[in-house]
Amino acid sequence: MLINFQILITLFLILVIYFLTKERLIYYYNQYKAVFKKLTDDYQDDVANIQYIKDYFPKIFQKKNSPLLPSQTLKTEQPKFIIRHYEDFLVGYSQNLSYQIKCKDREILYGQFFNKNFKAYTGIGFSYKVSYDSNFNPKYELYEGEFKNGLKHGQGKLFGSKSENVIQEGVWQQGELKQNQNNDQNNNQQLQQNDDHSTHFTIIIKEDDKIIKSNLKRRENQRQIEQWIKFNQLISQNDIKILKSKNRWFTSSIIDSFVLYLNIQIDEQYFKIDFNQRKQALRQIFVPSYVFTQMKNNTKDINIQIFKNHFLEYKKIDYQIEKIYNRINFIVNRNNTHWFLIQLNLKNYQMIVMDSIIYKEESYNCFKDILNTIFQQQITKIVISDQCIHQNNGYDCGPYTCLHMLKLSEIQLNLETPSEIRKFLLEQLKQN
Repeated sequence: MLINFQILITLFLILVIYFLTKERLIYYYNQYKAVFKKLTDDYQDDVANIQYIKDYFPKIFQKKNSPLLPSQTLKTEQPKFIIRHYEDFLVGYSQNLSYQIKCKDREILYGQFFNKNFKAYTGIGFSYKVSYDSNFNPKYELYEGEFKNGLKHGQGKLFGSKSENVIQEGVWQQGELKQNQNNDQNNNQQLQQNDDHSTHFTIIIKEDDKIIKSNLKRRENQRQIEQWIKFNQLISQNDIKILKSKNRWFTSSIIDSFVLYLNIQIDEQYFKIDFNQRKQALRQIFVPSYVFTQMKNNTKDINIQIFKNHFLEYKKIDYQIEKIYNRINFIVNRNNTHWFLIQLNLKNYQMIVMDSIIYKEESYNCFKDILNTIFQQQITKIVISDQCIHQNNGYDCGPYTCLHMLKLSEIQLNLETPSEIRKFLLEQLKQN
């Protein structure tokens, strides 16, 4: 009897010890699991960096006098382009590049990110930044040269607006230009010319055989009530009347304003989501109508240059935007009488058409031919989307194109009808 009682006591003590130590054992298991995962991730990063360094350093000794960031030439066989996602940015690199690309919301940086110096970059690089004023008009800053702790520091040059025109070049210190190699007078003239909103010009007119000098700025002040700039578009009272109306055609200013609105929202949303979710997200961009409008079927070189001018921020990766985006959306105006949307899938190069009027597939061949001048004849298939909303009148192609854009963007605005999109755009574009 005594032996049985001792056995019961022993079993009871074993159970007590088990339940007391169970939670701590689970805690330590999870800790060790997290540490092991971190070591595994770091090892994978280190392997990639070691390969990157092995490929990079021979290039330095082979070509000592290379420019800061030489433009790479296109190759038929593109090596694997690796993208790694971090908190609020991503980094992409390839074995054939002597630098990496870091993308954030409203900022792109090309550089040599050794030791993961992403946030406080030191080295030679190229920076593209865009900021927006209260009317969502962009202000661009493009800089190529030396950086220290994320600031312009050392030899470098600043470009005017979104262009390749150098406006300042010299020695920088902690973000400020200390020694300017350009002539100050010429530099000031260039700065004035690159001011997107500068309207101070002198004009000469004749009246009763007398020459009268007048300042355009004074006239612009008088016309300020009639025209203003929002979302980088010149908006007029006529645009406001169109949006208040129920049956007037949209202008390119209205359409392209909505393009910039969506692009801003898409990028903000993309870089806010968790970086693990970002790996699965299909990133996209909308291209304003004026880009496609300038292109023609038989002007390949001109088309390519128009495309490059618009995507200048990706020059350092040879405009291979398919490395950054999954889809690119073009706004098209057919014969200056009808708006519709083309989405190009950059993974399989299918051309998806979203049109509020039903046309045969063959009627879009001319637009496919234009895009093929840019994308090296890779587009072979046209798909008419079955998700289109079809108009039943002759004036709502613009509103329906905007609704199709909104649907593709996945931005939640709860707009479903032409009257709702007109009212929304009226609030966005009216003068403050």
